[in-house]
Amino acid sequence: MSFTGPHFMMSDYFSKNGVLQQIAGISAKNLIIDTIRKIFRGDSYYPYRDDVYGYPLVMDHTDIPVDSEIPTKIHIGDTFKYEGIYIPSVIVRHGGGSYHPISFNQQGIPGYTGVIQYKQEIVQDGYGEIFEINTPDKYVFAGAWDLSYEIKLYTESTADREELLSIISMGLMHVHWHDLQAAGLLIKNLTFGSESEEEHNNDKFYTQSITLEIYGEWRREIPVGNFLERISFFFDIGRIVDGEVTPPNDLSWEQTIDL
Repeated sequence: MSFTGPHFMMSDYFSKNGVLQQIAGISAKNLIIDTIRKIFRGDSYYPYRDDVYGYPLVMDHTDIPVDSEIPTKIHIGDTFKYEGIYIPSVIVRHGGGSYHPISFNQQGIPGYTGVIQYKQEIVQDGYGEIFEINTPDKYVFAGAWDLSYEIKLYTESTADREELLSIISMGLMHVHWHDLQAAGLLIKNLTFGSESEEEHNNDKFYTQSITLEIYGEWRREIPVGNFLERISFFFDIGRIVDGEVTPPNDLSWEQTIDL
């Protein structure tokens, strides 16, 4: 199992290869779905309700009072079912994407070694003096994706369709915009489609689409220990007088750090 961004994956490919963030495909879709669920979780008219495991409480509403707090009043996910108990429904689908290079060497330096991330080490010499030194810790690589996602609304009335469109667009582009950006997903543009209707069982669903053009990040960190076993530091001890360094007078010491 791997952890990339805010979501788990069953495969361990990412964890074995140092991939910490990959906001594309399922990760980006789940981020959008979770954010829309957050928008409606506290709503008084369209409350989204789920169980302790995060699954929506969708059930037959027969003989259940309208103001009951048991079932969810809106379905939000990536699969649409043509059943009345799933209406209104908000469905998120992936609309394709492309790789977006940010540098020739994937945010690296000449030699394809990546940006080096350092960490602080505390060392002590033979005289009891304590020093803080920076040692290379990880090679960091990063890149991005240009992605498109469609949010399809299915409702039983035009009023519901118009309200859901207004709520979701404001929630994504302003209220929760910074939360998505912090998770590695930047919404570059949001557009609405035209209103439409779909026939089903002698009835109609009122539909409309929201299209998101987003920018998703990926990040990979490779420990320096994968390439080096230890780092040795050599210190020469001298005096600084009027900005000039005097000879070390043969005072020196070596510190070795195993990685």
